[in-house]
Amino acid sequence: MSDTVVVHLTKCAEKTTIASAKIAKFLAEAHDLPLVDGPGQFKKQYRNIIYVNSMGAFAHADLRKELAVQSRNCDRLIYVQNDYNVHPISQVQKVVRDERGWSHDFPFTKGEIFLWGTVPEYLIRPGDLYLNWNQLTYNPLARSKPPSGPHKGSVFYWGACRPGRKDAFARLLFGCYGHAHLPVVISCATKVRSKFEEIPKEYKDWIYDLPTEVSYVKPFKRLEELQEYGCTIYMEDETSNDVYTSPANRFYEALSADLFMFVDDIAAHTLKRAGYEVPPEWVIKTPADIKRVGLPVPVAQRNKQAMLWKYKAEEGLTDLRKNSALAISGLN
Repeated sequence: MSDTVVVHLTKCAEKTTIASAKIAKFLAEAHDLPLVDGPGQFKKQYRNIIYVNSMGAFAHADLRKELAVQSRNCDRLIYVQNDYNVHPISQVQKVVRDERGWSHDFPFTKGEIFLWGTVPEYLIRPGDLYLNWNQLTYNPLARSKPPSGPHKGSVFYWGACRPGRKDAFARLLFGCYGHAHLPVVISCATKVRSKFEEIPKEYKDWIYDLPTEVSYVKPFKRLEELQEYGCTIYMEDETSNDVYTSPANRFYEALSADLFMFVDDIAAHTLKRAGYEVPPEWVIKTPADIKRVGLPVPVAQRNKQAMLWKYKAEEGLTDLRKNSALAISGLN
C-alpha cells in the first residue's frame, strides 16, 4: 500500500470543472495514488501527505480534523498551491506551527513542509517545486469556425470580481477612461454581478463612455459556449504585477476553446515569462486597440495565436507530467 496520499477537502466529481479538484484527480490517477476527498477515507497514517489547496470552508468538519491528525503524524507534508491567495486550513496550520514547530505560511522555511506551486517567489528550499498546475485546464476542443452568431462582435469575460482587477475592469470592460464602444458580456453568478455593476459608479467623475452594451450571463457550463464570442481579454490582479504567477486557468480555458485573447498591457509580462510569444498587436491598453485589429478577429490572427500558443501549452503539459512524476518518486 502506498505511503503517499492525495487529499482534497471537497468531493472531486468525475467531470469536475474545479481547478483544485482537477489537480487532485491528476495526481492520484496519473501517479497511482489514493485520493481522499471526504471523511472516513484515510486507510492508515500516511508518511507523505499531498494536500491540494481546496475550499476548506465547504469541507466536512470530520475531514478537517482527520487531515489535522494526518499532519500531526506524517513524515512530510506537501501543500499544492495554484493561487497566490490560498493557504492551508487553520487546523493544519495550528498543528504544524504549535505542535511540530514547522512553518505554517509561505514561504515555508522550517520543518518537513514543502510547497509545490505556481508562485516561484514562494519556493525557497530544496523540496519546494515550481509546477504550473493551471496547465491541467488546457483541454483543446476541435478547431472551431469563427463565431457567426449575435455575440461575434462581443468581448467576453468570466471569473471573479477581485478588487485587484478593478482598475483593469474599469478601463477595459466599462469604458471609464473614455474610449471606443464595444459590446461586453460578463459571465458571473448573480451575487457577483452587483460587484461588477458598482465599478462604474466609482469612476463617475472620470471621462466616462459606457460601452454600447454590457450584459450578463450565468457562468458557462461547457467550454463550447466560449466559441460564441468574438474575443476575451487576458487581465490579472495588481499583485501579479509584482509577484509572478503562472498564467491563470482562464488563459487555458480560452485557448482550449479557440477564443481569441487580447492581452492587457500590464499582464503581458506574465505570458512572456511563461514562454508565450505575445505579438504587439495583441497587447491592448483600451478597447480602441481591439478595434484596430478588428472584431470579429481576422482569421489570420486567430490561426497565428492557435499556432503559437497551443504548441506551448502542449509542451507545458508534457513537462508537468514529467516533473510531477519525478517529484513523487522522490518522496519514496
